[in-house]
Amino acid sequence: DYKTECPAGGVIVRDGDDYGLFMETAFLPVMSAGQGIDDEVEASRKGQMMYAAAGITTAHEGATHKDPYELMLRVSNEGANIIDIVCYPFMTDYEDVLKITPLEEWCKYKNRLKLGGVKITLDGSPQGKTAWFTTPYLKGGPDANFEGDWYGEPTIPPEMAYEIVKDVYYKKLPVICHTNGDASIDLFIKAYRRARNSMHDAEPHAWNATTIHTQFLRKDQIPEFVELDIRPSLYTLHTYYFADAHIENRGEEQAHYISPMRDVIDAGMRPTNHTDAVVAPLDQMMMLWSAVNRQSRSGKAIGVEPIDNDHKGQCVTAYEGLKAMTIWGAEQHEDDALKGTLEKGKLADLVILDQDPLKVKKEEIKDIKVVMTIKEGKTIYERSEDSAPPSDTTQKKKRAKNKAKKNLVHVCDLACINNAANKEWELKKLNGKKVTVDPAPTLKFAKDRLNGFGGVNMIWGKYAILGNRVIMGKLSRTVMTGSSDAMEVEKEYSEALSSVNSFNVTEKKLQLLCNGETVAVFKAKQ
Repeated sequence: DYKTECPAGGVIVRDGDDYGLFMETAFLPVMSAGQGIDDEVEASRKGQMMYAAAGITTAHEGATHKDPYELMLRVSNEGANIIDIVCYPFMTDYEDVLKITPLEEWCKYKNRLKLGGVKITLDGSPQGKTAWFTTPYLKGGPDANFEGDWYGEPTIPPEMAYEIVKDVYYKKLPVICHTNGDASIDLFIKAYRRARNSMHDAEPHAWNATTIHTQFLRKDQIPEFVELDIRPSLYTLHTYYFADAHIENRGEEQAHYISPMRDVIDAGMRPTNHTDAVVAPLDQMMMLWSAVNRQSRSGKAIGVEPIDNDHKGQCVTAYEGLKAMTIWGAEQHEDDALKGTLEKGKLADLVILDQDPLKVKKEEIKDIKVVMTIKEGKTIYERSEDSAPPSDTTQKKKRAKNKAKKNLVHVCDLACINNAANKEWELKKLNGKKVTVDPAPTLKFAKDRLNGFGGVNMIWGKYAILGNRVIMGKLSRTVMTGSSDAMEVEKEYSEALSSVNSFNVTEKKLQLLCNGETVAVFKAKQ
């Protein structure tokens, strides 16, 4: 409420007694409240399918708190991950995460989940006026009541930053450090040098250090990045989405030099590029377009032409832009032995596009669509006519239909009336025929939800009890491919589940029926 105190490194923009905008560290208590567990598997799969639809087979979770990490572990242990997830515990939580997963288990995939390193945040966002600069903002700060020059401020005190950077460096864990303004970049460079120099008699070791966003990197800071082997992960989408605001807040010279990918590559570095979804949309072709064209929403060229004799244009080629989202990203995650290029011995993680970004006009790159996404040789996403987002009218009808159904149907857990819930059931017979595929399909009920394995894909959905009837909701599944036998069984299994309207259950046996006929027989797994 309006009495909420603003923590150090945070900003609360208040709008009356009950409304306001929580920025930077002020929103951390909200995140730490956790996401709950009832819908976590379904929600995680839906989130991963958003990435798959964008042509992404490895997702970077860039500020992982303890509770969400435990949630991701539970989902991973269910075998539910469709893509690889590399998460970076946040600086406030990494010690707690170390108590859950010991240091020797970091930087290794297990069930498509990997702890990639530690996330440190040293400032905020330039569009929100919370990024930290060495020169003041032209139009003041986010708080209209603040008087005087506003430079932004560090998220944490510099001495604390030095200690965290040193600890992560000593642990030899990769680091992703959020830096936007040039003052925060200076702070990270200084903290890194302090950590190296504190080794005393020992030789400084190599470190996988990445600064993420790094939008207002000064040209004089680039040689220091080269010397220390710091990889900048740039954010060229800001040239489109926020450049007009940056010109107003920071002036023409700084705004036109944001995310200087051309200079970084020419200095011999291998930068990455990112969307920072949901700050910017999860659209890889739009990201590539922004690196190649650097055009703002208003149509203004941002750093396309040289600013002066010392600052040339910062556009890159489409091929360089693709490297920044494939092989160089794999290097950043220490995955380049398995990912990033198509060659013998690496994973078959790839995406099929409807046009070649190296051959279309550079202005048309953003219009390229993902046709298919393949993870380890299996199709996990295929574009169809139904891929387009539903219209607002369709959404309203769907909400009204769901509301009506909710009012008519009493949903209860099968555990209230029988022994089916909270067990894993293995399919033994399907439409009267013995199931021989290995592994066999499975099913599990919990509250008003079911999930299981179809033989190739994960299946999930909702069910309800109305009197002595079972009402099955629409089932969803992942979209991987397998052997023809397994795919045929899965199709028949999915159709059988959708037809179910009653059941019989004992301690060890579950029968699902359609109009009195048994369609599936399960045995409880030990």
